[in-house]
Amino acid sequence: MNHDLGGVFPPRTADRVRREAMRFHPASHVPTTAQVPAGEQDLLGRWDRLHAVLVRAGLTDDESRTEVARIAAGGIWDECADGLKEHRAAARQEDARAFAVALRSIQGAITPLTLRPGDLAAAKGAVTGARRRLQHNRGLFERRLHRTNPVLDRTGRAFAALEAFLNPHRPEPPARFQGGAVPAAA
Repeated sequence: MNHDLGGVFPPRTADRVRREAMRFHPASHVPTTAQVPAGEQDLLGRWDRLHAVLVRAGLTDDESRTEVARIAAGGIWDECADGLKEHRAAARQEDARAFAVALRSIQGAITPLTLRPGDLAAAKGAVTGARRRLQHNRGLFERRLHRTNPVLDRTGRAFAALEAFLNPHRPEPPARFQGGAVPAAA
């Protein structure tokens, strides 16, 4: 994956930003206890810290959110690809198929996140589309095997967390009209 920040920062600043961002990259996290699958809040916390680092480095909020989304989606992709290789090598075909389903479901999110830095709307659309594809493919996979698969569950939770990260300030749903006077438009 290309981690080019040269267009956004001067070369020395780009190297410093890249080194600092990698320190806070979720893959650089070293757990102090036994490895437990990351929950949504854990992922959001890591991504918020990385976002704060990138904002302090001079990126706008949208640019830093899309950069974090790109890094996170790349990490999820790498984890699934490594699992696929490992399970194929061990001849565990059902588990390998689950990793392949996850990879096929999320492959469409990687390109928009990479090619359109700073475009938060494109990032949201790519992540939402990948989550929906994953959810649909997971349903098909589970109906075929008559059981759930932890790989697809974990990947789905990660993309749901990423979608929540890209929508930090969700607007309040509009109040339902209860009759009486028509509410004034703001």
